[in-house]
Amino acid sequence: IHSFWQLFDLLDNSFSSPSVIRVTRTLSYMIYIIHCNSCVYYLLSAWQAFGQIAYHENGKWYLNKWVYNNQGNAYIRCFYFTAAVATSTGNNPAPTNVIE
Repeated sequence: IHSFWQLFDLLDNSFSSPSVIRVTRTLSYMIYIIHCNSCVYYLLSAWQAFGQIAYHENGKWYLNKWVYNNQGNAYIRCFYFTAAVATSTGNNPAPTNVIE
């Protein structure tokens, strides 16, 4: 994170109009925060799923045989949910269990 701030400080000082750099810094920091939140949401979803809807096949664990066919798809769904909640001003999905 420290080198992230150093890079943008260097770019901010080297351009005559640093507003684009500042917007880029803010958006990239926001995407990083959304990524961290989606990782936590993914881990909680996986922890909750084991013993309920998870199954073991060919030496690998899958969260749901019909919806989540791999980890990337599950992460993308978690990233979308987290981004939707982080950027909305209302109409958030209602939680369906205690963990959410």
